[in-house]
Amino acid sequence: MRDYQQSIMTFYVEELLFGLDVAHVLFIGQDITVIKPPPAKQSGLVGMIRLKSIVIPVIDFAHHVGMHTATDEKKALQTQFKTVEQGYQDWFWEIQRKLAARQMLTHNELNQNANLLNWGKQTQSKDGALNKILTTLGEPKAIFIACFNQLITLIAAQHWQQAEILFEQQKALILAKIESILTKADVHLETRIRQVLLYLTKDGKTPSCALLVERINDVLSYPKTSFHSDQTQLTGLGVIPATKQVVSGVYLNQDMPDCFYINYHKLVEPSQQLSLPRA
Repeated sequence: MRDYQQSIMTFYVEELLFGLDVAHVLFIGQDITVIKPPPAKQSGLVGMIRLKSIVIPVIDFAHHVGMHTATDEKKALQTQFKTVEQGYQDWFWEIQRKLAARQMLTHNELNQNANLLNWGKQTQSKDGALNKILTTLGEPKAIFIACFNQLITLIAAQHWQQAEILFEQQKALILAKIESILTKADVHLETRIRQVLLYLTKDGKTPSCALLVERINDVLSYPKTSFHSDQTQLTGLGVIPATKQVVSGVYLNQDMPDCFYINYHKLVEPSQQLSLPRA
């Protein structure tokens, strides 16, 4: 007896593989800038896209089912990059102010800013290449600490002019190195993590919805006999409760990754009830 195959367009969310029947995928779009803000905040809706005379909803799949994405981590890290860079700039401005006002510097300031100094060490991502970039912050940090200690010594000896010269010499160098490293980390994230749009269709011609996803995998073919719809089994394989709203089962086949099968109708039909502007 022939074992019929099911062709599935697959993508990853966190470490789980999800898939849709390829018959429901019209095409893949790379340009997410075409997404327009929704007319009102609604659950599951991140925006809309106008294709000729048709306006279709855009759903972020991971957020729709209560999961996190690499894009979430990227945005959080990029926010931290800006905070860290600003933190060093503020600290340098404060040192400059104290030098101009002839105020003392103390080692206690290093302890007070320990979180800033140790940020690169404390931040660990699943991305090994990113972690490697961030470890290079150790170089400008070491230069800064050495400079700070020299400033303390010079100020204690009332050598204010020498302290100011040293500070001016080191300030631009250290800040430039920190900025360069954080920019490199930012570019790495932008290059590695990209969201795409899966334009879905019911009839094979008309787009009904766009799904915002990342980590597109491939089109995989599973024997239809390898499909399991046992909800208990889904839970055991790591699918969270909210995901069950759109997942109807899982394909389990030797030598192939477990793939959670998305029910097109459960996913798309509720989104079509969202209020969108008329074309």
